[in-house]
Amino acid sequence: MVPPDEVRQLRMIKQLNAKMMQRLTLNGVLYMSLGLILFFFAVALEAGPLIGVPAVFMIVGIWLLSLRLRLARKLMKRAMPLLNQILTYRVDDEGVTQRGAISSTTYYWAGISAVVETGEFWFIRVGKLHAMTLPRQFVPPMEAAVIRGAFVQRGLLPAAPALV
Repeated sequence: MVPPDEVRQLRMIKQLNAKMMQRLTLNGVLYMSLGLILFFFAVALEAGPLIGVPAVFMIVGIWLLSLRLRLARKLMKRAMPLLNQILTYRVDDEGVTQRGAISSTTYYWAGISAVVETGEFWFIRVGKLHAMTLPRQFVPPMEAAVIRGAFVQRGLLPAAPALV
């Protein structure tokens, strides 16, 4: 049984969306940098009417960077009803099941595309859009070895643990 924890849930959501957040940050910084470079060129060339173009690039960069922050909050709010419940997990021959008071989700082994193991979670990816997070801290060591063995047996994890 895994009790609700907002801080853990926020870390989980950030980890699941890390690549998207990195792209937003990178694009925001690139647009800001390009805007600054164009601004200095426009000033150096005394091209007064063209100063609006660098401003647009800088505004887009600021918007992308702020979108990253707003998106993290929005993802957290959207996931709250599902995450603010006590969850139980079951890993068996059928697949991985997450059961709570208002929902139950089973991902069958055939649909699981990857498992990412970190010090705190097992991220179970299903396709490109769906994922289930299994917090490791609530799993007793003997059961953790059995769960890890199930992932290794199906080729979802390497035999030797490589914690991130």
